[in-house]
Amino acid sequence: MSRLIVDYEEHNQRFVIHADPNRRDWQKPEYYREFKRVAASMVPTGGQVMVRLGENIVAVLPDQDDIHLGRVPDDKVIVTQLKHTSDGRTLYNIVSMDRDDPRLSGYDLPDMPEIR
Repeated sequence: MSRLIVDYEEHNQRFVIHADPNRRDWQKPEYYREFKRVAASMVPTGGQVMVRLGENIVAVLPDQDDIHLGRVPDDKVIVTQLKHTSDGRTLYNIVSMDRDDPRLSGYDLPDMPEIR
Protein backbone atom coordinates (compact mmCIF):
# COMPACT_ATOMS: atom_id res chain seq x y z
CA MET A 1 0.00 0.00 0.00
CA SER A 2 1.27 3.42 -0.94
CA ARG A 3 1.14 6.44 1.33
CA LEU A 4 0.76 9.16 -1.26
CA ILE A 5 -1.77 11.99 -1.49
CA VAL A 6 -1.97 13.83 -4.81
CA ASP A 7 -3.32 17.38 -4.88
CA TYR A 8 -3.76 19.78 -7.79
CA GLU A 9 -3.31 23.51 -7.13
CA GLU A 10 -5.16 25.03 -10.08
CA HIS A 11 -4.06 28.60 -9.33
CA ASN A 12 -0.41 27.49 -9.46
CA GLN A 13 -0.76 24.89 -12.23
CA ARG A 14 0.91 22.51 -9.84
CA PHE A 15 0.51 18.87 -8.88
CA VAL A 16 1.75 18.21 -5.37
CA ILE A 17 2.40 14.67 -4.23
CA HIS A 18 2.41 14.51 -0.44
CA ALA A 19 4.61 11.60 0.60
CA ASP A 20 5.85 10.19 3.87
CA PRO A 21 9.42 11.51 4.30
CA ASN A 22 10.40 8.25 6.00
CA ARG A 23 9.41 6.14 3.00
CA ARG A 24 10.34 6.20 -0.68
CA ASP A 25 6.93 5.21 -2.07
CA TRP A 26 6.91 8.11 -4.51
CA GLN A 27 10.07 6.74 -6.14
CA LYS A 28 8.58 3.32 -6.88
CA PRO A 29 8.83 2.86 -10.66
CA GLU A 30 5.07 2.53 -11.20
CA TYR A 31 4.46 5.93 -9.54
CA TYR A 32 7.63 7.73 -10.55
CA ARG A 33 7.12 7.00 -14.27
CA GLU A 34 3.67 8.57 -14.01
CA PHE A 35 5.03 11.66 -12.22
CA LYS A 36 7.64 12.09 -14.98
CA ARG A 37 4.92 11.67 -17.64
CA VAL A 38 2.75 14.33 -15.99
CA ALA A 39 5.80 16.61 -15.69
CA ALA A 40 6.47 16.17 -19.43
CA SER A 41 3.02 17.54 -20.22
CA MET A 42 2.96 20.30 -17.58
CA VAL A 43 6.45 21.78 -17.20
CA PRO A 44 6.85 23.03 -20.82
CA THR A 45 3.68 25.12 -20.39
CA GLY A 46 4.65 26.52 -16.99
CA GLY A 47 3.12 23.84 -14.76
CA GLN A 48 4.93 22.05 -12.00
CA VAL A 49 5.06 18.63 -10.38
CA MET A 50 6.31 18.71 -6.78
CA VAL A 51 6.82 16.06 -4.15
CA ARG A 52 6.38 17.28 -0.58
CA LEU A 53 8.33 15.22 1.93
CA GLY A 54 7.34 16.78 5.23
CA GLU A 55 8.70 20.34 4.98
CA ASN A 56 11.02 19.55 2.05
CA ILE A 57 10.11 19.83 -1.62
CA VAL A 58 11.45 17.99 -4.65
CA ALA A 59 10.64 19.28 -8.16
CA VAL A 60 10.07 16.50 -10.72
CA LEU A 61 11.31 17.43 -14.19
CA PRO A 62 10.41 15.59 -17.40
CA ASP A 63 13.82 14.63 -18.80
CA GLN A 64 16.27 15.92 -16.23
CA ASP A 65 17.24 14.98 -12.70
CA ASP A 66 14.83 16.08 -10.01
CA ILE A 67 15.69 19.25 -8.12
CA HIS A 68 15.73 19.10 -4.33
CA LEU A 69 14.57 22.51 -3.14
CA GLY A 70 14.69 21.66 0.56
CA ARG A 71 12.42 23.64 2.86
CA VAL A 72 10.49 26.40 1.08
CA PRO A 73 8.99 28.89 3.57
CA ASP A 74 5.59 30.48 2.96
CA ASP A 75 7.19 33.81 2.04
CA LYS A 76 8.83 32.23 -1.02
CA VAL A 77 7.44 31.31 -4.42
CA ILE A 78 8.52 28.40 -6.58
CA VAL A 79 9.44 29.51 -10.08
CA THR A 80 10.09 27.50 -13.25
CA GLN A 81 12.88 28.89 -15.40
CA LEU A 82 13.42 27.80 -18.98
CA LYS A 83 16.59 28.01 -21.03
CA HIS A 84 16.63 27.15 -24.74
CA THR A 85 19.93 25.68 -25.88
CA SER A 86 21.56 26.11 -29.27
CA ASP A 87 20.87 22.45 -30.10
CA GLY A 88 17.11 22.95 -29.71
CA ARG A 89 16.65 21.46 -26.25
CA THR A 90 14.89 23.16 -23.38
CA LEU A 91 16.48 22.98 -19.94
CA TYR A 92 14.38 23.59 -16.86
CA ASN A 93 15.38 24.96 -13.51
CA ILE A 94 13.10 25.24 -10.51
CA VAL A 95 14.03 27.74 -7.80
CA SER A 96 12.42 29.34 -4.79
CA MET A 97 12.47 33.13 -4.66
CA ASP A 98 11.29 35.82 -2.30
CA ARG A 99 7.82 37.05 -3.25
CA ASP A 100 9.19 40.60 -3.55
CA ASP A 101 12.21 39.59 -5.66
CA PRO A 102 12.46 42.28 -8.36
CA ARG A 103 13.21 39.63 -11.00
CA LEU A 104 9.65 38.39 -10.66
CA SER A 105 8.08 41.70 -11.61
CA GLY A 106 10.02 42.09 -14.84
CA TYR A 107 10.80 38.44 -15.60
CA ASP A 108 14.39 39.55 -16.00
CA LEU A 109 16.66 36.68 -15.06
CA PRO A 110 20.06 36.90 -16.78
CA ASP A 111 20.63 33.29 -17.89
CA MET A 112 17.05 32.03 -17.86
CA PRO A 113 14.96 34.41 -20.00
CA GLU A 114 11.51 32.92 -19.44
CA ILE A 115 9.87 32.52 -16.05
CA ARG A 116 6.56 30.82 -15.52
